[in-house]
Amino acid sequence: MRRESSIHIDHAAQLALIFVLSVLLAVTALLAVSWGASLKTKRVEGLRINQVVLAAVAREKDKVAKFAANYENWGDDLLEEGTQRNSQDRSFISVNSDGNFSGMWVLDKSGRRVLTVSPKGQVSQHTHLHSDNAQQLIGRLGTSGGAVTEVFEHHGSLSILVIVQVDKTSEFTGLIGSRGEGYLLVQKSLNEDLLADIKETMQLESLALVRPEDGSGKVGIEDANGKIVAKITWSVPEVSSFIVNREFYYALGISLALVGVGFGGAYRVATSFRSLNRQARVDSLSKLPNRNELLRRMRGKRNLDDIAALALIDLDGFKLINDFHGHLTGDAVIRHVAILLRTNAPESSTVARLGGDEFAVFFKQGGQNAVENLNKILEKLSQPTTIDQCAIKIGASIGVTMIGQTLLSTEALRQADIAMYAAKKRGKMQVVAYDESMEAPLKEMIAVKDELHKAIDERQITVKYQPIICAKTGVIETLEALARWTSPTRGNVPADLFISVSEEFGLIGRLGELILENVLADLVKLPATRIALNVSTAQITNFQFTELLVAKIESGAIAGDLFDIEITETHLVENPEIIHEVMLRLSKLGIRFVLDDFGTGYASLGFLRRFPFNAVKVDRAIIEDCLVSSQARSVLASIVAMAHAFDMNVVAEGIETEKHASIARAAGCDQLQGWYFSRAVSAGDDALWKQPSAFAAAA
Repeated sequence: MRRESSIHIDHAAQLALIFVLSVLLAVTALLAVSWGASLKTKRVEGLRINQVVLAAVAREKDKVAKFAANYENWGDDLLEEGTQRNSQDRSFISVNSDGNFSGMWVLDKSGRRVLTVSPKGQVSQHTHLHSDNAQQLIGRLGTSGGAVTEVFEHHGSLSILVIVQVDKTSEFTGLIGSRGEGYLLVQKSLNEDLLADIKETMQLESLALVRPEDGSGKVGIEDANGKIVAKITWSVPEVSSFIVNREFYYALGISLALVGVGFGGAYRVATSFRSLNRQARVDSLSKLPNRNELLRRMRGKRNLDDIAALALIDLDGFKLINDFHGHLTGDAVIRHVAILLRTNAPESSTVARLGGDEFAVFFKQGGQNAVENLNKILEKLSQPTTIDQCAIKIGASIGVTMIGQTLLSTEALRQADIAMYAAKKRGKMQVVAYDESMEAPLKEMIAVKDELHKAIDERQITVKYQPIICAKTGVIETLEALARWTSPTRGNVPADLFISVSEEFGLIGRLGELILENVLADLVKLPATRIALNVSTAQITNFQFTELLVAKIESGAIAGDLFDIEITETHLVENPEIIHEVMLRLSKLGIRFVLDDFGTGYASLGFLRRFPFNAVKVDRAIIEDCLVSSQARSVLASIVAMAHAFDMNVVAEGIETEKHASIARAAGCDQLQGWYFSRAVSAGDDALWKQPSAFAAAA
């Protein structure tokens, strides 16, 4: 059974038409010069038709038998893709069919049907299970083994019935019972399909199927018991026996020429269809098998002793390569990775490209060594390379899952995808094996994503502002804009959660635009006030967001010299080249940049020298450690000294007590921020502009 599909063919269809017309003309010419055949010729022709009819019946039986015996290649798809229903305590499935059957049943060991399958859209009174016929076939199967094929007649309808024993490893055994013993019975109607094939072969439109008692029948069709259940008849018109040799040879020469043209056309048609078949199985850019071909190979038979595994490989930062270097370089990277994977994967494995920057490796054998092999591949991928005269370092996140004998290929893809997602969350550039415990956080992320879609559409995301004050005077110098989301079902959702979800599922662009719109609307209530906005890597490397920000500044909606952008040092490390370019461009418009969460592990003197930062914001963890550690206080003093050496201000965040404030002032911090002075409040809240009493007391 095949899925319904349609392929648009241009030149190949024209060639096929030329071939068909050529053959038809050749056959017509030969029939024309043979019109005067004698009665002996007609008798010989009758015998030939007789043989063709019997051969066609045998061919049809063999075709249906092969289809039934090959159930392992289509059984999974039938159970997964069919339309199921129940009626009178019986299970039915309707499926798209290419004509290989007109009825199908799964029987248990006793011959009782447990599942009925019918072609979608076909309802026929002839496609019913006849228990007597089924029992007769089961009896014959017990002694012969393999498949048993016979012709049966019921109420004037002629059908081929094929029965095979269901293998215990098949998906059908789940329907039969704990012992997994049963049969698959396939029925194919002979009434019209058989005649159509013979009519086309013999050019006899008079072929007809008649009842066995009709005396005019010329070929008898026997059932399993040797009883003639139908006859096929035809009529040959009376013709002249006159043959002129010269005309015969003229016609023969013309026919041979046309047949030659036909064979030439057939060869070109075959070549065209071979090319189409390859295109349907191979990715055109990487020349690797595509998703459909990968699934086909995964569904194929494997040695039961072999351990299989499936890995999904997602390139890290590929979108940035496309954006920064161009799509031609991106295509070259895909080809480079394809060659690298094909070279380093085991010979028995299948390397495929699923689309975009996602690849797969199917370990048909040696799956127990998959993680070790994938780590070697990851090491190769991480080595810097030059592509299209560009120095590029390719990273990847890899998820792998073991494939048991009962795991469907689509489920294996899902599990490997979950493991790959876990690899990204754990910092990328690693191989992670699937574990059931990975399902829960993914489901939670997906649930938050679905709600976040709605929250953005309904503008549930709001912005609140927390003051950043001068450490010496207590004057509010900057307001940090902080996104807030109060969900109707979840309540207050942590910003770290919904922002990470928005980055993971491609919502950060829309979320960033909504936050920027809210800030613009609040500027009416915040005249001539410096605003600090947190921006993620996904936003600042998104040229659409950058262009929007530039357009707002150039239109006067935002004063560039009253706008700060805070970037965390973790994000800075991920894409330093692109971020550096964007920072230089925006700095020319007056925007200042603040290195957020400074001191958490990545940033160094080199970053401060290379990037045009105006200030650093010391991570709250360092301020907290200063309460109990003299070493932490020395670190804070060093950070302040280093920043001042680069003419940068230092902001101490996480100031929650007077002790925190005193330590930050003593270290020389220029600005302070924290709950000790004010929580984040709405733009219209009067508390936003009150002189912090805590600061007054400290002064």
